[in-house]
Amino acid sequence: MASSQVMRQQPLHIATGDGDGSAALTVTPAAVDMNFLNVAQPVTCAEMLKFERGGHLLTRGLFSAQEMALLSPHIMAGFRALELSALQQKVTVLLGEGAAPPGASAEDLLVLLRQLPPDEIPFLQVFNMWRTPGAHAAAVSALVRSRRLARHAAALLGCQAVRVYQDSTFVKRSGDGPTNWHSGINAQLWAAAAAPLRRHERNRGDLNMAPFDTNDMVTAWLPLTHIAACEDGGSGLVFASRSHRDFALNYWQDPHAQEDLSERYDETPQLAMEPGDCSWHHGWVLHSANGNDTPETRVAFTVSYIADGARMLGEGAEHYPEQEGADHYPDQEDTWSYSDWIADTCPGEPADHPFLPVAFDFAEEVGLEGLPL
Repeated sequence: MASSQVMRQQPLHIATGDGDGSAALTVTPAAVDMNFLNVAQPVTCAEMLKFERGGHLLTRGLFSAQEMALLSPHIMAGFRALELSALQQKVTVLLGEGAAPPGASAEDLLVLLRQLPPDEIPFLQVFNMWRTPGAHAAAVSALVRSRRLARHAAALLGCQAVRVYQDSTFVKRSGDGPTNWHSGINAQLWAAAAAPLRRHERNRGDLNMAPFDTNDMVTAWLPLTHIAACEDGGSGLVFASRSHRDFALNYWQDPHAQEDLSERYDETPQLAMEPGDCSWHHGWVLHSANGNDTPETRVAFTVSYIADGARMLGEGAEHYPEQEGADHYPDQEDTWSYSDWIADTCPGEPADHPFLPVAFDFAEEVGLEGLPL
């Protein structure tokens, strides 16, 4: 990372919601110093053990309120610049390939989405604004590749170095529905007594939507807005603790069975969070979120990291067909994230691409090989 990271932006007025949930941010033309991103916070042995055992961890105050006040406007500016892409992706995922007509405007796509029951739309999502041109890109790239986040990720995974996989911005508008247990599990959320956690062939975590043959992936989840505790109506994440370690589930069970898993895991709702807090979850841990029944828009920015040396999926999976006989193929939902680079990689080979940069390496920090734990 460059020793000096100072960026200037033109004034922008960004609406973050509509109706009673409207909010606005103004980005003023001031110099923004991002050198604070070079400063990492230590990860304790207790935190690493908690993450290893449960698959998730909450880090309070990873960023200060002042630091988030610098970062958030850039993220929101990027989302507004890419909102059309978010609508195109959501129409494609929910209504099928080709449902978004070429040249359709944002209003055209919103008309299509309004045909669905409101609770079927969990959020709008923008991928990889860190590498999407725009006034936001320099600040977002500095955050995504920062030592503050990437060193934490490497320590939690217990690896020497990590690469950036993707960033995502999740906007859960007022009235948006629940985020189902990843991926495609036949349930809704922890708070709904009528919708228990069930077994399904898509009962996998974020790694089921990624093109990698690895267990080493972690996602940092940063709220840009206050999020109440789930028990108070908040729409933060809910985790199936230890599900990332449950190899037997897919190995011994019928992958097409509908089995009640509500007693298999401890379902852990996220506590209340403020901007600057960071929730971490392993790539295989199952998680969901409540619908947003508040008048406020919920915004979260995420960055996913993989261990350096992680391999691409092998032959038969690189183009992601749901073909008979394939041991593993990703869910199609995140195809928008990697479709512009995956053809440049080789199946079964280490994931190495300019869009998968090494963000942190302990060897460079200590001047020798090995992880100093």
